[in-house]
Amino acid sequence: MTAEVLEIQSFIAQYAPFDQLPEQVLIDVAKSVEISYHRTDSMIVNFNDRITELYMIRSGVVELYRRKGELYNRLDQGQLFGQMGLLTNNKVRFPAKAVKDTLVYCIPESVFNDLCENYDDFADFVEAEDTTRLKQAVKGKTEDANALTTSKVKTLLTREPVILSCNSTIQAVAQIMTEENISAVLINDPDIEDQQDSSFVGIITEHDLCAKVIAAGVNVDSPISQVMSTELISLEHNAYIFEAMLLMLRNKIDHLPILKNKIPIGLIEVADIIRYESQNSLLFVSSIFQQKSCEDLVLLSSQLKNCFVRMVNEDANSHMVGRAMSEIGRNFKQRLLELAEDKFGRHRFHIVF
Repeated sequence: MTAEVLEIQSFIAQYAPFDQLPEQVLIDVAKSVEISYHRTDSMIVNFNDRITELYMIRSGVVELYRRKGELYNRLDQGQLFGQMGLLTNNKVRFPAKAVKDTLVYCIPESVFNDLCENYDDFADFVEAEDTTRLKQAVKGKTEDANALTTSKVKTLLTREPVILSCNSTIQAVAQIMTEENISAVLINDPDIEDQQDSSFVGIITEHDLCAKVIAAGVNVDSPISQVMSTELISLEHNAYIFEAMLLMLRNKIDHLPILKNKIPIGLIEVADIIRYESQNSLLFVSSIFQQKSCEDLVLLSSQLKNCFVRMVNEDANSHMVGRAMSEIGRNFKQRLLELAEDKFGRHRFHIVF
């Protein structure tokens, strides 16, 4: 390893998101880097230019601008720019100008994409700014953002997918679905040597069993390959929940395989998205008063943990979480007393809040 590569590796290892990468990966990144020099007041990239590199400031100061010329951000040593263009349509979104004489490390797009694909922490870091922008675009201000546009689809996964052979009988597949209490399984072909390139070849759902087997009178001893769906639609684990929702609506499907490095790591249903959205604390409060019995309230209370975990994940501060906990607890108590009044009569209770 040359002294120059060693110096680059040592520098990038000091700054996020590279500080979380393995040493050998850092060496490979350092070897790919090209160094560019920009004089004071010179443009590094212009609006709408094609962008094929991630930029890291080695020394100097860089200012980013909006398309109409307003200052957007000022960056210095160790900071990145250009990631937004690489993540969208390879067009520069924010022109960059060297405010002082500046040295920049240029990391090729192919290396950037590999890091995003293989290292979740890296992907989460470079996507963070886009997430904030997306929040503001959808709701006008960050605190009102719809979590479907800011939360990753991997947060919906609760278990690994069940994958069965295409040679399995319809009856065997149905039995496993019943035993595992699941509504869909993925189907693979054991005769395909490279499972990495074709980890599954079909999907079968409860709806398929009803429409293609029971309604059509197909023999349950037939192989599942006879009735499985082969028009495969899937989504990467780092996509946003709203992307999953749009994909499922557009293709009129109820189940969506979620992949990581082309390998399925789970399945989500439309019901998972609905359940996730129902964990919103405001919706949770309103649902308390819709419960008709103590048993219903007990069942609802089991979802309370998810509600608070979601608030924390969405950066709610301690004051917000405390107020939500207080309000939810107060409304549980109120609904319990209302149910008690309905059963025993108001004269039996002295209600104090």
